[in-house]
Amino acid sequence: MVDFGLGLPTALVTRMLADAGAQIRRIEPSAGDPFYELYPCYAVWRRDAQISRAETLAAATTLAADMLAKADVCVVGGEDFPGVDWKVDVEELARSYPRLVILEIAGYCHGTPEAKAPAVDLLVQAYSGLVHEQYSDRPMVYAMPAPSYGAALQGMVGLLAALVDREQTGKGQIVRASLFEGTLSWLGHSWFISERSDWSMDLTIPKDVSQLMFRCADGQYLHFALVTRTRARTYMGFSASMMARPALRTGHALAREGSPQFLRRCRPAAKLHHQVEARDLLEKLWALDLQPSLSTNLEKSG
Repeated sequence: MVDFGLGLPTALVTRMLADAGAQIRRIEPSAGDPFYELYPCYAVWRRDAQISRAETLAAATTLAADMLAKADVCVVGGEDFPGVDWKVDVEELARSYPRLVILEIAGYCHGTPEAKAPAVDLLVQAYSGLVHEQYSDRPMVYAMPAPSYGAALQGMVGLLAALVDREQTGKGQIVRASLFEGTLSWLGHSWFISERSDWSMDLTIPKDVSQLMFRCADGQYLHFALVTRTRARTYMGFSASMMARPALRTGHALAREGSPQFLRRCRPAAKLHHQVEARDLLEKLWALDLQPSLSTNLEKSG
């Protein structure tokens, strides 16, 4: 594999390929790859690659001509960085090496008006609407670079499919992924519509709610990250695990009530948690096949 990529999504792809046994030949800008300074794990993701440097990506492709002629995969693109011009004509690269599978990760979908816009995770979070999924009156930037992770996963799937196709046809191809499409990977649970739905698929947490994080009698906290059926079973488990009358309703009613009612109906659960130590409650919830997580570093948070 020949790696010309910069930034998180291409680094993750090359890491996965390296872990699968691929030999990585990497060429970086002569001025240095700035993402080593931005991501603490970047050097680990780039580990095991044979690294050389070139002034421009066009010069890098010339330097790597013999490697590209023998390689199975070439990765280009990733994230843009101010002052770093690291672009190449992917179509020309494909014509020069017809058996090569080329993965290009861009900021936005190929062929769209936004295609040439900078590939920056934060900007894609804003453009896609991802930042507006938590609150109705203000944006919230995701701590996890969701567009980049999504692009890496989609790019990896497409790359592997192209390699399988090459086994049958003998031809390489260009596989295109983008941060924008990667963002949509995380929005499916909020935006999808099912042709044949039921109450568990329609159940969603409304915007503006507080996280289900409850303080227990011993000062430790339980945090419930709830999805679909697990959410309804947890509502039941809150009270059943403590031998109390059910505190929360489930199903369509709760999904339709919206944020104020959702919060109001979570308060009884918080009161029940105050009566029980975290370990005891965890064991009872585990017995019901529920999987809350224990936060041990929040005892002093009030």
